[in-house]
Amino acid sequence: VASLELKSGVTLELSDGATLLASTNRDDYARIENNQEKLAVLYACGATNIAVVGSGRLDGRGDALGYSEEGPGRWRMIHFRDCTDVTVENIRIENSNYWSTFYERCRKVVLRGLTIRSQTNFNNDGIDLEVSDALIEYCDIDTDDDAVCFKSHTPTFVNERVEVRNCRIASHCNCIKFGTATHGIFRDIDVHDCVLLTRGTPGRRDWTKWPGIDSYDWAISGIAIEMVDGGQLERIKVRDIQVNGGVMCPVFVRHGTRTESASAIPGGVSFLRDVLVENVRWTGDASASAARLPIVITGVPGHPVENVTLRNVSVPFVPTGMPGDEKRVLTEKERSYPEAMMFGRYPVWGLYARHVRGLNLESVDLRMVGDGDQRAERCFLDVERLAVSKTK
Repeated sequence: VASLELKSGVTLELSDGATLLASTNRDDYARIENNQEKLAVLYACGATNIAVVGSGRLDGRGDALGYSEEGPGRWRMIHFRDCTDVTVENIRIENSNYWSTFYERCRKVVLRGLTIRSQTNFNNDGIDLEVSDALIEYCDIDTDDDAVCFKSHTPTFVNERVEVRNCRIASHCNCIKFGTATHGIFRDIDVHDCVLLTRGTPGRRDWTKWPGIDSYDWAISGIAIEMVDGGQLERIKVRDIQVNGGVMCPVFVRHGTRTESASAIPGGVSFLRDVLVENVRWTGDASASAARLPIVITGVPGHPVENVTLRNVSVPFVPTGMPGDEKRVLTEKERSYPEAMMFGRYPVWGLYARHVRGLNLESVDLRMVGDGDQRAERCFLDVERLAVSKTK
């Protein structure tokens, strides 16, 4: 099919055994705002009370025109923009050509019981969220790119009162992510009771160049919380997370200055503050699935990370240090794309913190599985108000 637009009051039901097969002709797709980068199989703009339900599936045929990173002319499976009272429930979404689903500036959203399998191209995120008053639950997601990803392209839109719970998540990039687009406001978001899994299929990017990575199915970060475009992020909770393996970096928190848009934000000041990461534990085989990169919490000069708490976090690591790594001094990279691998090799194996104002470590257990790593466990640079308790 070509693009299908959902108008207000419309429910699309995909019955058991039904498949909605995407067209591979770009000219078949409507262009939201006549933009070549905003094509979708199912789309809605400014609609209220819309739904996609049933036990059928959407197939994007994402590899039909070859593989590409970024670029116009690629279609999402679902793109709802400026919609209210949105429900997407129980359907299966496969083989997206671009982001699988994007809910842009939508309010009162329920996503429940979705199965997403998207490995056939690059940039094929699972669920991208720019939403308020939303519930995402009981979803099973396995994507080559970011799996559950909060975004903000609009400085005046507030992502708030969002709950993600009871999901199974696998990614070849980041499992749970805030960013990379962070021009607006994130607050009062709770992600909890989720399981991070080793990917079921090899990823398209080759991470085997990193020490200790011998397969293509690893995620970069289990939890990535970023603010790099002048927006604001506060009162974020990520808790009760089981990691079953295949995650290089357990937690990556980054306040940077890739772009500056804070002048459009109420108050005109960018910040990343009041983050709680709690009850994170590895449940897979420690030697096979242990982390390869340290926990990273870092701002840049003049833009610190503020008030981060790690509580009841238990992570195994394998030795990946090379001779001389312990002496490395990491550059700031204020305007670089944020990613746990952005600094290359780290001078520590367990926790790297820099430019932080308020860091509470409570019952944080970082343990090395194996011998031969000459690096220290932790490093604190320009960290104020550091509190450590019940930590091994």
